Amino acid sequence: MISAYFIVQASSDSQQNTVIQEEANFLSAKIRWALNGVGEDDLPLNSNPDPYTLNLPGPFNFFYDGTNLQLNGTVLNGNTVEISDVVGEVFDLDDTVDPVSVHYSFRVTSKLSGKSQLVTTTYYLR
Repeated sequence: MISAYFIVQASSDSQQNTVIQEEANFLSAKIRWALNGVGEDDLPLNSNPDPYTLNLPGPFNFFYDGTNLQLNGTVLNGNTVEISDVVGEVFDLDDTVDPVSVHYSFRVTSKLSGKSQLVTTTYYLR
């Protein structure tokens, strides 16, 4: 009986880790997709006064509402996770580093288990 409990518990933990990883991959892919084709001349020279909004050229507006990452008003993450620790930065708008890059990070946390994963990516603009 005890062995069965541990097997079920391990299966549940593994499932939560998979959900967290899938959410992280999906959100990262959406951000990379929106940045695809954006050149350094397309980025705004001044930072947005709202730290929770990333306005990209074209129709892409990312917004962090405190628990969800949204694209143009549509929540991107699933309802079993919440997003936190969102940071996005553009490096080298003053032409001192080549190539220009966008660095972003966020944490995906399971609402069921409390487990989390920090996602950090740097996307280089060409």
